[in-house]
Amino acid sequence: RAKASAKTQLLQLQRLLGSMIDPSVTGEARSALSVLSDLTSSATATLNQQQLSMIPQENQGQRWVISLPLEWTDSFTEVAMTIERDHQQEGDEETERPWRVNLQLELPQTGKMSVLLTLVETQLSVLFQSDSVRVRQAVEGAFGDLKTRMILGEFRIKDLATASNPGAEVPPGESSGGFEVTA
Repeated sequence: RAKASAKTQLLQLQRLLGSMIDPSVTGEARSALSVLSDLTSSATATLNQQQLSMIPQENQGQRWVISLPLEWTDSFTEVAMTIERDHQQEGDEETERPWRVNLQLELPQTGKMSVLLTLVETQLSVLFQSDSVRVRQAVEGAFGDLKTRMILGEFRIKDLATASNPGAEVPPGESSGGFEVTA
């Protein structure tokens, strides 16, 4: 059983949960089994969606979609991660194709946040996006330390920037807090 895929294990768990619900199961236990069944169905659907999104498309680059659990205080949240590499264009074999990593999460204290990392050879661009001006200002305050760490990791920093999330409404009287450092 340990060698079965996560999807297979979820389907087996869902089948087992379904077989446990019978007339002798009390209301509270029935409710708990139903919640577990719903969670396994949701996890299976997420795996299916991730697998479909990673199927190679003609004239498109490589793409991996991953969802990771993050334990934050007393609960879990999901970190959605997409890793992409552009498709090699015909006759353009000498140009380095960029890698992109997009991380998205939502925390109660910060709201929705995303980080887009773009790497071309050793040049790295980082874009932090948040609906919160306070969060963007905190990230901007950490840019010096982040830049130092990236340089020690032998990356050449092309851009460090913050912005509001696409489509986010900026409350009246608040600026977008845009900031860019080019090295």
